[in-house]
Amino acid sequence: MLTQLLLDRISGTLTRRKGSPSKLEQYDGQSSDVTCANSVESNLNINHPKTSQLFNALRLLLEIVTLLSLLNYLANLIHNTIVAQSKGPRNLVWPCVFVVAKFCQYGTQIIEHCWGIIVGTLNRRPPRPRLRVKGDCVPSVDIIVTVCGEDHDIILDTVKAACTLDYPSSKLRVIVSDDGSDKALKAQIEDLNRSCVNVFYYARNKSSLDHHGFKAGNINSTVHFLAGLVGRPAPWIAFLDADMIPEPAMLRALLPHAVAFEDVGMVALPQHFYNIPADDPLHQGMLPHSEDDEVARDSLNATWCPGSGFILRRKAFIDIGGFSEVSIAEDVLFSWTLQGHGWRTIYVNERLQYGLQPDTISGHIKQRTKWVCQNTCHLL
Repeated sequence: MLTQLLLDRISGTLTRRKGSPSKLEQYDGQSSDVTCANSVESNLNINHPKTSQLFNALRLLLEIVTLLSLLNYLANLIHNTIVAQSKGPRNLVWPCVFVVAKFCQYGTQIIEHCWGIIVGTLNRRPPRPRLRVKGDCVPSVDIIVTVCGEDHDIILDTVKAACTLDYPSSKLRVIVSDDGSDKALKAQIEDLNRSCVNVFYYARNKSSLDHHGFKAGNINSTVHFLAGLVGRPAPWIAFLDADMIPEPAMLRALLPHAVAFEDVGMVALPQHFYNIPADDPLHQGMLPHSEDDEVARDSLNATWCPGSGFILRRKAFIDIGGFSEVSIAEDVLFSWTLQGHGWRTIYVNERLQYGLQPDTISGHIKQRTKWVCQNTCHLL
């Protein structure tokens, strides 16, 4: 958190990336002559060598100081317990229990900081700049909000946020893809359509006897549904989970990276959450994943699809045949398939979507069990 705040204080101008940026793709039957470089502004110059070195140095320094402080605290705790034991026969059961509890409490944090130091030392590439596409000369985007039985209030918060993004309404369509075929939700979306004409409801026909592919099948079916709507399908498709509320600047932040090169297939954001306790005892905020793991993967063109908060080139989706409907980890497998077909995947480390984590122990265990199973299956 502190390193993020320090980064937000650094400002400057953009240094152009190496390579030849492509022109914006054709959309709505018209061709744009405005290149990415001419329609993008930057409010951060983190590509500058001095700024990059300062950022990495501060991050590593904070990680090292925090790690040493934790180790020093635990070492003193053990030393004091041993000294107390040596001074005479005393009942030190509860002090020992306290020491064990502290090791359990800080053990994961020590591992987290060690990993941050390793990644920060090995990853020498500067963070990606924060870019914003300007004006109304932008490509069309279809936003798919995947839904399956969530509370209506949660769904509508996400849909309304998607409808009011800082983006021309004529270039934006929002599709609520309901895999639960909720008639009450359908009525609410149709009512919302009166004030937000670019929002649509879709529910596929599913047979209880056939394999329907779960979320992956829902997405694939919705993409095919888009082809039948009035107007040609958008060249870019964005995805949001039912509980992930996007910030207004989400599309304007993702598209500059997406259109910069013709081989960019996906640009992804980290997931952040607004129902995490202040001390985050179960590490549900997943900061090591978003701040370290994905940054390292991005430097190797190995960014994972986060499942929500990413934009996808429609051409790339068609090229690989959509999401795999036989995997419980369709998002990770999808990104690997993109990379295997030669498409570039990009990670933009900005806080532009906020959602919900499970608020019960059973829900947390179920979520993490699914992740362990899916990663194990992929490794095998």
